[in-house]
Amino acid sequence: MIKTLQVRVKDKHSALLCRMAREVNTVFNFCNETSERAIREKQKFLTGFDLQKLISGYTKCDGVEIGSGTIDLVCAEYATRRKQFKKNRLNWRVSNKNHSKYSLGWVPFKAREVKYRSGQIRFAGHLFSLWDSYDLSAHELHAGSFSQDARGRWYFNVSVEIEAQRSEGSGVIGIDLGLKTAVTTSDGKTFEGRRFRVLEEALSTAKRANKKRRAANRSKRWTTSPTAWPTCCGAGCARLTAKQSSAPSRKSCATSTPRPAPGRNKNERSHLQQRVSGTARRV
Repeated sequence: MIKTLQVRVKDKHSALLCRMAREVNTVFNFCNETSERAIREKQKFLTGFDLQKLISGYTKCDGVEIGSGTIDLVCAEYATRRKQFKKNRLNWRVSNKNHSKYSLGWVPFKAREVKYRSGQIRFAGHLFSLWDSYDLSAHELHAGSFSQDARGRWYFNVSVEIEAQRSEGSGVIGIDLGLKTAVTTSDGKTFEGRRFRVLEEALSTAKRANKKRRAANRSKRWTTSPTAWPTCCGAGCARLTAKQSSAPSRKSCATSTPRPAPGRNKNERSHLQQRVSGTARRV
């Protein structure tokens, strides 16, 4: 059975991985521009193999860290996604971190390009230290990638082959997912869920404050807590809670002066205002 393992890369390698990700974005954007031009001028859809031949030799340029295997995977990935979304051109990959459409880092690799040595991964002539929580030395590494999350942390994603473990269970039971209870089994047992509701108010506060660390790994749903809604008039008016009314009340109390309806002309409006003021004095 093939399984993908994700291991955290230490932060001291972030600068190097960001440079590699910028080179990957350059290759992707070249494929994007070249493919669009071929479709527009020659009505020809370039395959991943065609793009690989056009960009061959890029690894010989000064300062380029990534190898030919990474470039081949980027070209193949671009051709696959362009065919999947049925577009002549995909979105550009942005390397500027201050840009609103910044693309998170991604550096793919083939199985022959990575080697595991004494707690480190050797890739493109560099050693990357990891927090190895899966003991990668006991597995044969296949193709994978380095990826970046929204907090700027880098991860080493690799597919490995593991032995599938058979379940020792012999019985059969049915489950039903519900709204009031999370799970109800066929033998009558119920399990409560949705414990994340207690964190929703803190989550909404963290998102409004743009605190990515506080908002990470939390529920995306939120609810508003009951608040008091005042009536439209001033002091002395009753207050309605959110349970009683979902919107502020527009009713006026006895202390407020009713607003006269607009008349058809100036004389009629003045007559209505006099009647309203006389009514208010009698009250």
